Amino acid sequence: MTFIESDVVHLLDCDNIIDKFAGSKARKEQEEQAFQNSPATNPGHFTPEQLSEIKKLTMSRLICDNIDHIELLTQAPNAFIYFIRPDVPGNEPIECSGRAQIGQFDLGNNRDLGAVVKKRETDPEDEYWYIIVEKRQDYEIFSMQRYIINIEIVEGSDMRSDVIFLDINNIDDNPPFIQLSPCDIPELYEGLSNCTYTVTDADGAISINVMTFKIDENSIEKDLFQFVEKRFNDDAFKMEITINVIKQLDFDKIQLHIFTLEAFDSLPNIGTAKLIVQLKDMPPKWTSIFATQRFNEKTSQNFKLTAIDGDTQINIPIKNRLNDAGNEFEFIHTGEDSGILVVDPIDRDAEERETFFLDHENESVICMITKLYQLLQRTQNFINVERKVIKIRCITEV
Repeated sequence: MTFIESDVVHLLDCDNIIDKFAGSKARKEQEEQAFQNSPATNPGHFTPEQLSEIKKLTMSRLICDNIDHIELLTQAPNAFIYFIRPDVPGNEPIECSGRAQIGQFDLGNNRDLGAVVKKRETDPEDEYWYIIVEKRQDYEIFSMQRYIINIEIVEGSDMRSDVIFLDINNIDDNPPFIQLSPCDIPELYEGLSNCTYTVTDADGAISINVMTFKIDENSIEKDLFQFVEKRFNDDAFKMEITINVIKQLDFDKIQLHIFTLEAFDSLPNIGTAKLIVQLKDMPPKWTSIFATQRFNEKTSQNFKLTAIDGDTQINIPIKNRLNDAGNEFEFIHTGEDSGILVVDPIDRDAEERETFFLDHENESVICMITKLYQLLQRTQNFINVERKVIKIRCITEV
């Protein structure tokens, strides 16, 4: 057999090797019986697990594991065919250490992952293959959260494919974000307000579930406000916070509260926002107003209606006016500053009317308040004036 070189295998061993691998079928069957049969035939028989590993062994692997010549560091997957026909496609020599490569991606792509398969060059005795990720992964990019990779590995004549599931762990590397919204709170109010803000974090539950908030230590608002937190079971990436007023606000001292709020997540990363809380001034309040007045027709009547400014200890001047719903101004009027409602003599026979309508508005220079709807009913000898409160509203601020 001329393909066995004498400087690699001693000539005296050639016959043994040839006989071993190219011997008769009967001899091969005899040897298989010797190591596969039960202990009764072969007390030193191999277990099924051992046999499974033995059957994976190839001539190429045997040569690679026992080489001491540099020219044998590469071997064809099928050594016998290569020695006879080295030009057979797919049987080209490869390094004895084998090779592995990234195959098709069932999920994700290698443009995002940048993966290669290598052995550790610093440890030649380490026989494991390692997937090296050469591109930075960002969990917040959906296509980078998980990969399913097919790996092709060739060692000697052994070729196999493995499927690798690669999950990228989420870390807390993004700061919270506080979304601003308008906020108006009435002065002298205390308790939970209607001022709610949405807070988001791209890192999801690992940040949202531990989020804390802090008002700037150098601002007076830290003693005025707290924040009530609300989280959502169906959305791990956001939460809401609502301002809770713990001390009454004074419009006459500060009309606009501007302060910095900080949000801290688990790292902690810090998100900041400048919040603006605008105070709404208090409207005037009635202190003296009648419910029903009874008087004779054809007589003049004066009624005192008084109110004070709703802002504590300020008492901005109160203005009064009547809104006419018909011709009632002919009989009823009020002084703008005095607050006195004057009813002129009414002759029911001459007027041939039984009902009079009147809106009496009490208005400060800031807001309109407590709008009155008054019904004047004429009886046989008296006129009844009945009051009903319709609503409260603020129309302007100067």
